[in-house]
Amino acid sequence: MQTAEVVETEESKEIAPFGMGELTRKNLALLKEQSDAMVITDNKSYVVVKDAHIKAKGLVTAVTARHKERKASALAECQKFDSDKREILALVGPIVSTLAITRKGWDDKKADEKAEKARIEQARVDAIHAKINSIRQMVTSLTGMDSLTIRALIDEIDRIVLPVEVYHEFITDANRAQTEARTAALTALESAEKQEAEDAARKAEAIRLEKIRLEQEAEAARLKKAEADQKAKADALKLEQEKEFAHGEAILENQRLDIAAQQKAVDDEKARIEAEKKAEVERKEREEFERKAQAEAKAKAEQDAKEQAQCEELDEIAAALQREVLRVEKEKAEAAEVARQESLKPDREKMNSYFDSVLDVQAPEIPDEKLNALLNDVLDAIGGVIEGARQEVEAL
Repeated sequence: MQTAEVVETEESKEIAPFGMGELTRKNLALLKEQSDAMVITDNKSYVVVKDAHIKAKGLVTAVTARHKERKASALAECQKFDSDKREILALVGPIVSTLAITRKGWDDKKADEKAEKARIEQARVDAIHAKINSIRQMVTSLTGMDSLTIRALIDEIDRIVLPVEVYHEFITDANRAQTEARTAALTALESAEKQEAEDAARKAEAIRLEKIRLEQEAEAARLKKAEADQKAKADALKLEQEKEFAHGEAILENQRLDIAAQQKAVDDEKARIEAEKKAEVERKEREEFERKAQAEAKAKAEQDAKEQAQCEELDEIAAALQREVLRVEKEKAEAAEVARQESLKPDREKMNSYFDSVLDVQAPEIPDEKLNALLNDVLDAIGGVIEGARQEVEAL
């Protein structure tokens, strides 16, 4: 392996009087040759190249500094010094560039190796984090899951194995993720079971209420049919009563006509008797005119007594007919009242039957004390309203 050792020759002359013996053309040429041949293969050779590079840059720095010092005191030689400087720098510059390129190649290689090692490490860490995140992701969609699915998920979480040789320094995070996932699943399981129990209770209550509704509808249909039957019976009874009332009216009308005919006959008889009386009076007057005064007086007295008796008899007949008319009218009014009462009777019975059906409806069982108290108040109010309605119906 070659080294960057600089060989100094006492016999060689310094290129310029800078007081730096190593600045001979021979030494600089040798240094150039050696720098061109330098290759970095390991840390040791890198140090050699680095030292040579530093030394070469040191020559540049020293020559520049010496040039400035000598130039101030030797203005006349400034032009030569500048030429010498340029010559020296022209010889040393390629050496510096070559060594810089050599160093940069090694530095880039080391940087690439470091970056690759960092990439591999990051990939390892990312893979472990992905495994841990996959455990956390198991419980990100718990909302809406049923209890059976959540139980299966808890079993799956419990079956997860977390070897240290896989998770390394992140084993604590992995165990924490598994514990947190199981805790979240257990919490979700409790909520799901509670929700399912509430849903089952609501479903059972809905079924119970539906059954009550169907029973109430059936009872309402039965009551409606019973009401219709009752109405049909009441209508038939009312029609029969109307027929009977019409028949009674016809009978009463016939009786009234008979009484009127009898009254007319009585009036006619009375008129006939009056006419006969008048004729008899006239006849008797003529006879009395012919009789003696005493016979006339006696006859007249007898005749007056007879006429008085006949008039009283006729008055009694007229009074009896009047009483009969009043009796018929009273019976007619009573029959109308009875018919009116009879016509109201089916409505009363219908109303009372409806009141009974309302009171017979079975109230639902309400576990809540406040709602149950409210229901009892409603039932009491309904009972009071129905009782007041009964009294009004009976008063009609």
